[in-house]
Amino acid sequence: MLLSFTLRNFGPYLEECTFDMSAVPSYKEHEYNLQSLPSGERGLRVAALYGANASGKSQFVSAYTTFMRIVLESFRTSDAKMHDDDLVGDDTPYPKRRPFLASVFHPFALQRGRGDTEFEVLLEEDDGQYQFGFTYNAKKITSEWLYFYKSGTKTRRATTILERSGAEADTIEFGASVRRECARYAKSIPRDSLALSFLSRLNLKSDSFTRSRSAIATVLPIGRMLCDAQIDLMLADYFGEYYDDDEGAGLIDYLARIDISIKGFEVEKADDTVRVRTRHVGKGGEEYVLSLNDESDGTRKMIALYYYFDAALKRGLTLIIDELDAELHPLLIRYLVNQFHMSENGAQLIFTAHDVSLLNKKYLRRDQVWFAIKDAEGRSHLRSLAEYRIRNDRAYDSAYLAGVFGAVPRFGD
Repeated sequence: MLLSFTLRNFGPYLEECTFDMSAVPSYKEHEYNLQSLPSGERGLRVAALYGANASGKSQFVSAYTTFMRIVLESFRTSDAKMHDDDLVGDDTPYPKRRPFLASVFHPFALQRGRGDTEFEVLLEEDDGQYQFGFTYNAKKITSEWLYFYKSGTKTRRATTILERSGAEADTIEFGASVRRECARYAKSIPRDSLALSFLSRLNLKSDSFTRSRSAIATVLPIGRMLCDAQIDLMLADYFGEYYDDDEGAGLIDYLARIDISIKGFEVEKADDTVRVRTRHVGKGGEEYVLSLNDESDGTRKMIALYYYFDAALKRGLTLIIDELDAELHPLLIRYLVNQFHMSENGAQLIFTAHDVSLLNKKYLRRDQVWFAIKDAEGRSHLRSLAEYRIRNDRAYDSAYLAGVFGAVPRFGD
């Protein structure tokens, strides 16, 4: 379960920002929106991020996507693992392939001097909390840290798993629990690869690295579905890789519960192509078969998202979805949010939106509402509604649209 995600110097976020999924203890409303954690804390099941266009909402989703990519891929794509022919062309000094860290390094652009990007995550697992973070630039990892907080202890004391620092980030100190086993590998970790990525691939007796890496991967960021081609790719992947009779029954039941009248699917797979048709029942009970491309954009989006919603609710995953409300009815969004509020296994939903129908104290607590705000110098900031003084009888949506929270567009005359 995600407790917090911190970013600095990524996209429009120059200064350090933390998105916190821990509940504010003093708030007593909507207790069912919370989940008790092994650590004794309580976490939020749902959070919404609002803000004007270009305020940084999508970049927040992109930040976790980038963070997770570096964790999962940095060792596999390390320059140390590439051959010279992969990096330098025969007749040109320019590289054929851009180094991995350079491809995921997107610091704040409106300043001289790039600086390092920083990410940190705090995750709750059954055995305790994992705190993992690192800083990096286009060439190397400049620092890295992993701490563990065991559940059931009276004092919140961190157990150090690893700390990486130094001018070349080549000094790696291991905690007592893993030092004997891991110290021998310290000099083998490439400077453009995370130690976590490297060590989690080894067959070690300690499971600290594999467990923390797996915890990070339980958070699934889903970017904007901007075009039919992107949805087509998601649908082709789902029907080509995951769809079977059991999946079909679950999908049809899911669509029926959200008032989409598809009665079945016909899936043909041949020569790496997938053709999908939907079955409908018309007047007099007669059945009609349509191409999946004939369905509405909203229907196609909900089918594309089904695998993620189903996996999150069954396995207790965290979804971070950009523009969840695009092409979907407000009542459908409310229904999806309620599914996560009723979950008991740690499933979480974080979404960005413009529709204010959920920005209401009837549905969300103040600590569940966040705003992305861009200042006059182009810097984005994250602020929780819990940080604002607002009367108990003031409606959140009208205050937001009136500019009380500063997260709305400013128009000229």
